[in-house]
Amino acid sequence: MKKEWLICILFSGVVFQGTGQTDTLMAAKKDRPFRIETEPTSFVAKGWSFFGSYGIIKSRNLHLGLYSIASTLPSGINDRMFTNVTSADKIRLTFETAASVRYKIPYFLNTESNPYIGLFFGWETFQHTNNSTGLKTKMSNFFLTPQVGYEIYVFRQMLYLNPSVRVVYEFGVESDYVNILDPADEGPRILNWLWLPSVSIGVRL
Repeated sequence: MKKEWLICILFSGVVFQGTGQTDTLMAAKKDRPFRIETEPTSFVAKGWSFFGSYGIIKSRNLHLGLYSIASTLPSGINDRMFTNVTSADKIRLTFETAASVRYKIPYFLNTESNPYIGLFFGWETFQHTNNSTGLKTKMSNFFLTPQVGYEIYVFRQMLYLNPSVRVVYEFGVESDYVNILDPADEGPRILNWLWLPSVSIGVRL
């Protein structure tokens, strides 16, 4: 997992070096209000991801959108996201959907490549499979997620790379876990706070 993130970061740096030249050549900005993004790692993890948004103001810097994802979590982050689990357990994000608002900060006025801030609000479900007993536990919760990222355009004003960091606040957690022998045992539980780096690929239409 760490190697994958290092590759993504290095790739981002290489792309960023060429961004200024690309945007200079395309100084005349075109009005493309729609954005579609996907996270390639979700497909590797036997899932999918989709983010679609629309620019609601003339500058197209303020976007409203919908986000959805499903994937199997890398075993190395099990105990960083949940309590009472092991790295050998299988945890799958079976479904997540959220409304989103994003504002791209026009720091570099003559380019499309710029930083942004965003916010997600939604609902998600997980399924935990205990490696030792095979017991399956379903968990669900609401979440609120501030996000900071950077749109790095790699082809004209259309194709971009989007590295970002999210701070996730989980609340309203529900679980179907029941331990008859020990009622005090809550079973696997998602942590209230966690941070998630991600890299997605996007297209402006």
